[in-house]
Amino acid sequence: ASRIRVADAAVFCTTIASVPGSGHILSEAFDRLPYDARKIPRLADHFPALQPVSHFSDLLARKIYTYNSASAIIAYLGWWLGYDDLAEAACDPQISRLLDRNSQAINPVLCRLYACQPDEQQQFALQAKSKFQNQAIRDSIQRNARQPQRKLARAERLVGPALLIEQSGGDFAVLALAAAAALL
Repeated sequence: ASRIRVADAAVFCTTIASVPGSGHILSEAFDRLPYDARKIPRLADHFPALQPVSHFSDLLARKIYTYNSASAIIAYLGWWLGYDDLAEAACDPQISRLLDRNSQAINPVLCRLYACQPDEQQQFALQAKSKFQNQAIRDSIQRNARQPQRKLARAERLVGPALLIEQSGGDFAVLALAAAAALL
């Protein structure tokens, strides 16, 4: 008898309906699927597009403090600067510099907490920035900025990384600015 095994995986892409209500979608092309290698260790041997991750929960935490945090910074500061489109806001030179400044503050903290290599975390942060700056993905500020109260929770994308940076003696000003915009 064969055994069925299931492993968690994380899809790092934005998928938007090209026409609301239709089955047509626009999606970022992403050629890897990270999965929990503890559940099915050798699965990637058979499927090269799969990316085995030993500490999957750590990857999900890094995603919140990298991808979700960047999205919130872009959405709330983009709204404050009058943008409607997330990619346009992400490409704004001011916001782009603030994303880099935030990455410089949070990346070393995440490397210490989740035992990842600095170059790996830097690449992860660059992937997030590149994703949000992708003009082919038409995503709205309005969609990304909804539910600001939830996104200001202690373990969420703005306050969570700010607390981690503050505990490490770092500069969390970018997250504080984005949180202020979220409050507005």
